Amino acid sequence: MNATAALAKTLTLTIEETLAIVRRRYPQGLICSACARVLATQSASYTKSNLTEQDSASFVCGECKQGAIEQERLSTQMSERARHTLHAARRKPPLGVPAARGSLDLIEEKLAEQIGPRDNSRVMSMPPGDDAAASRCVVAPPSI
Repeated sequence: MNATAALAKTLTLTIEETLAIVRRRYPQGLICSACARVLATQSASYTKSNLTEQDSASFVCGECKQGAIEQERLSTQMSERARHTLHAARRKPPLGVPAARGSLDLIEEKLAEQIGPRDNSRVMSMPPGDDAAASRCVVAPPSI
């Protein structure tokens, strides 16, 4: 492998460096300023588009424009999803999880409203000392 081939494999250029090289090679060409893609090598190729010299120097190809639109759409979608998650109501802890003593009565009341009066077969007592914050564990009724 010669030195040029080895250099080509290890050399990485930025967009600005690539633009400078391509513009030196094609001074009248139409080159995308975002991705450095050569769209035309001579000004005669794009004279009907009525681009000024300033427009042709800052031209952005359709693929880069579409990529920017898609990126903006995804960004907006992600921010909306984050905003929705932030303002969403907090969910109650699922039944079957050890509950603190103060909130256990509330859970039992809500459960009694939904399934009827308290049935001791659905409430398990935990031995003292297993968990200082929880004394009982409410178990959801079996599904039918």
